[in-house]
Amino acid sequence: MPVAAEERTAFYRERAPQMYNALWYFTAGTLVEIPYIFVASLVFCIIFFPSVGITGYATFIYYWLVISLNTLVFVYLGQLMVLALPSVAVAATLESLFSGIFLLFAGYNPPASSIPTGYKWVHYISPPTYTIAILVALVFADCPDGSSDGIGW
Repeated sequence: MPVAAEERTAFYRERAPQMYNALWYFTAGTLVEIPYIFVASLVFCIIFFPSVGITGYATFIYYWLVISLNTLVFVYLGQLMVLALPSVAVAATLESLFSGIFLLFAGYNPPASSIPTGYKWVHYISPPTYTIAILVALVFADCPDGSSDGIGW
């Protein structure tokens, strides 16, 4: 978040004399995050994936892709907060609030069926809802009889 806040200052400084088009400036700022996030997620998955006993090359690739895309969503949400709000402190507070709400309504605990009807929309817009669903499907797809006996050691 502090890096995005510093970029905002540089953007305003360079935008005043019409040096940059806003669309291309923010497109570049968005695209530059992709390789970093994918490499960082790859390092995480290389360490985490075998340590919990999950196997399979295709499963690893899907797992890495899902983790990377989920991380990108939250990085971009953080950038949006920093660029839309007046200070890094306010942005960090709201980002924590959004992350907590998204995780709370992801449907893991409490289960999606227990979420009150009036709050179901939060469940549907929550990025971790889909991340958890895909990761659970990837991990438990190797169980031939539906039990978790084939997972791990």
